[in-house]
Amino acid sequence: MNFTCIRNFSNLAKRTLVNHCQYKDKGRLLLFNNVKIHVINRSKVSRPSLYDTSRKNNKSINLYGYFLLGVPISTFLLGTWQLRRRQWKLQLIEDLKSQMNMKPVDLVENIEQLDSMEYHMVKVRGKFLHEKEFFLGPRSLTSHGNYANSGSLFSRRMTSGWHVITPFKVEDQDLTILVNRGWIPHNAKSLPLSKVENTVEITGVVRKEEQHSSFVPANDPEGGQWCYRDIKTMADIAGTSPVYVDLWSKQDPSNGPISCQTNINVRNEHFTYMITWYTLSVCTALMWYQAFIKKIPVF
Repeated sequence: MNFTCIRNFSNLAKRTLVNHCQYKDKGRLLLFNNVKIHVINRSKVSRPSLYDTSRKNNKSINLYGYFLLGVPISTFLLGTWQLRRRQWKLQLIEDLKSQMNMKPVDLVENIEQLDSMEYHMVKVRGKFLHEKEFFLGPRSLTSHGNYANSGSLFSRRMTSGWHVITPFKVEDQDLTILVNRGWIPHNAKSLPLSKVENTVEITGVVRKEEQHSSFVPANDPEGGQWCYRDIKTMADIAGTSPVYVDLWSKQDPSNGPISCQTNINVRNEHFTYMITWYTLSVCTALMWYQAFIKKIPVF
C-alpha cells in the first residue's frame, strides 16, 4: 500500500514509526513492513544561517552606506600620513642637532657651498663694523647656556626684543658678512652695547633667508625697520656679501647681546594629529558597522 503523503502525525505515532523504520535517501523515504511511505515534512520557519544573514545585509547596503564607509577609511589614511610626518620631523630634528654639534669648518674655504650648509657651524676671523649695525625684530629670546648665570643687565627674564645684526670684515679677504651678534631686550635698544674693536675669531651657524609671513609686517629698509631676515636686501643696504651667520659664543660680553639665538626646536605636533585621526577612524568605523551591518540606529 502506497501513501504519497502523510501529514500531522501525533508525536507518539511519529516516534513509533521512526523506531521501526529504516531511513534512506536522507530521511525522506521510509521502509516499514515492505510498505513505502513518502514523508513530506511540513514547512517550518527555520533560523537563517550566518551566511544568509550576511548576504542579505550586504545586499541592503546602498550607495549612501558605501559613501559613508569612506569616512573611517579617509581618517585612517590621514592618521598614517601624520605618523610618517612625525617620523620625518623627528629625523629632521636629530639631523639639525647633529649638524650643530659638528666641528666648525672654515667659512672662507667653504664659501661656495654655503647654500647647502644651513645649520652648519663655521668659523671665521676678522673685525666687527659696529658703525653699520642694525636691529631685526621684534624677536623672542631663545634659551642660552649661560643665561641664568650671566649677571648682566639682561638677568631679568624678558622674552621680547631685538637681534643685533653687525657687518663683519673677514681678515685678509675681500669679504664682509652679516653676523647676528645676539638678542637684546626692547629697553636696551638705545643703550650703549659692548663693542668688540679687536680682531677676533668667531664661530657661527649658517642661516638662510626667511619666508615673509602674512602675519609679519613688511621690511622698511629706508626707515631701518627689519621684521624678517631678508639677507639679499640687508647685504645691499649694508654693503656686504649675502652671507648670514648666527654668532655661537660660549661666553657673551658684559652688557652685550645674548648669542646662540639659533632655534632648532622645530614644531612637532604630529603625534597629537595622528592620535586624533586614528581615534576618529575607529569611532566612525564602529558607527558604520552598527548602522549598516547590525542595523542598530546610532542616533
